[in-house]
Amino acid sequence: MNIFKAIAEKFSIPLPWGVFKNSAFTNYALDYQTFLQEAYNNPFIYKALNEIITDAKTVKVGVFRDNKGKMEYVENHKINKWLAKPNMELNGKDMIEYYILYLYLGGGCLLYKTKGIMEKQIYIYSPDSFDIQRDDFFNISQVKVGNTYIPKEDWNSFKVCKAVNAEDKIAGKSQEFRPILKSLALVGDMSNLAMIHQNRQLKNFGKRSGIISYKGVMTPDKKEEMKKTVKAMGTGEDTGGLAFLPADTIDYKATDQTSVEMDWLNSLQYMEEIISYSMGVPVQLISSRSSTYNNMAEAKKKIYIDTIIPLIQDYCEDLTAFFSDDLQEGFKIWYDTSEIQELKEDVMTVAKGVREALKGVATVNEIRDTLTKKTGIELKSINKELGDKVLVTSSDMFLDDLNVELEPLPQENEEESTKE
Repeated sequence: MNIFKAIAEKFSIPLPWGVFKNSAFTNYALDYQTFLQEAYNNPFIYKALNEIITDAKTVKVGVFRDNKGKMEYVENHKINKWLAKPNMELNGKDMIEYYILYLYLGGGCLLYKTKGIMEKQIYIYSPDSFDIQRDDFFNISQVKVGNTYIPKEDWNSFKVCKAVNAEDKIAGKSQEFRPILKSLALVGDMSNLAMIHQNRQLKNFGKRSGIISYKGVMTPDKKEEMKKTVKAMGTGEDTGGLAFLPADTIDYKATDQTSVEMDWLNSLQYMEEIISYSMGVPVQLISSRSSTYNNMAEAKKKIYIDTIIPLIQDYCEDLTAFFSDDLQEGFKIWYDTSEIQELKEDVMTVAKGVREALKGVATVNEIRDTLTKKTGIELKSINKELGDKVLVTSSDMFLDDLNVELEPLPQENEEESTKE
């Protein structure tokens, strides 16, 4: 018996997924393995998934604290060390990758942390390596990892992460996982089959399938001779020769369609677009068709805003719940996108918009404070002599220079009394 397995069974210690090859899988596991293989065999799904993972791994994740509405990174927190190197065989960026893979392809995963105050090992389990059972009230009644049943007192060392499943009887409480990509199963199959069909035609050097009919009586010898002739010219390499067959006694009927008839290329492009949009990946990022630099830049911004940031937020919220016993009040696992080049241009756009919107109605220091809140870039107040003056919209002159008094805005209670 494997010594690690023996120790685990004796002391009920769950080991990382992959130690046991004969884990007790649920019925879903078979679907997961099949879906996993089919997804990886599909170049459109693989490329879109790789784009999501690559971009997600550029986001800084760690412990942050809320300082008057601004999230500040906590440099020396012990959890940052655990996230940087979850265990001996996994780094923090790869843990993000596995989290995304398991949710997209399997619908969920399981986080496990070893016991300890200053040092912990973090493991992430695939959806087919554990089993969660629930009672009639949908509360967890049993946790099984591999072949090991986890004692109830150790359940707080685990955290089930799952994608939203509309089939849950109670939101969030289900032992069934629904892969994020499950809605693409049919489209994935269609594109896979189209490529398999084209691959077979190419291997056959474009020769088509069909039926040859012979008018009249055909002797066994004649039949065998004709089969050899047609087969020799119809399959394999260097099959461009001619076969002389009597037209009045031979009839041929194709049983398949050509690539042109099937509109193969347009169909693949259409399926590529469905897959990319369904996965939240702009098609420009995965398509071989040419795109301008501006289109690519906008596509990069879009994938971060629409897909990557929401995904990382879910990851951070799962980790915050997972590490709740190790986080002080006001601390949480969060993210920082300030170093992502594709999003930096948006900061300049925001800054310009804020400045234009507030010129003439807000002081320099008020504008700087608004920019700090909007962009996350700290702009300190300048001296009162200049900082407390209002800029004129049409120029960089101060309002005081025009000898114009600015009427105060009505207070909220004054507005309400006016309405009454």
